[in-house]
Amino acid sequence: MKLKRCNALAYIIIILLVIIAIVPYFNKPLEKPTTVFQTDTVWVVKYDTLELVSPIFKEKKIVDTIYIYTSDSSKIILPIEQKYYKEDGRYEAWVSGYNPSLDKINVFNKTEYKTITNTETKTIYPPKKTQGYLYGQVSYFDQNYIPTLNVAITFPRGFYLNGGIGVFGNKPVYNIGAGYKIW
Repeated sequence: MKLKRCNALAYIIIILLVIIAIVPYFNKPLEKPTTVFQTDTVWVVKYDTLELVSPIFKEKKIVDTIYIYTSDSSKIILPIEQKYYKEDGRYEAWVSGYNPSLDKINVFNKTEYKTITNTETKTIYPPKKTQGYLYGQVSYFDQNYIPTLNVAITFPRGFYLNGGIGVFGNKPVYNIGAGYKIW
């Protein structure tokens, strides 16, 4: 009678431990791998030279006047002009002075070309961790059931160790094991 009670108690403990071990597994979110994109990009910069000889002004206005007095008391009036040169999307220029003119203008247009030569996609998996397990086991030996309580530790490189204790014929039974994950 005492042996049956001991076996029943061991089975109840094993069932409770299995339930305690399984419930958190379903509640915690799984760590998902992340995807990283790495792109090799080449930038080419070119300068296109636009040369304009004798451009025509678009607007002219007098911005100031200079008075020059000569030795015979006469007055010379010199208007200071500002001329505005423009060609849409290409250049803009202002020139000021007495009868100014723009002889030549060089405009350097900077053009950048972006070329993607290679795109790599890498999936980064979260690092594996050392994990511990507590589990119950029932073995059948010599026409008897042997309940055991076990502890296992798994390591990131695939190794694991386990050990446990159980009851058989009112005597403790010990087990120990080691292994390696092959797939």
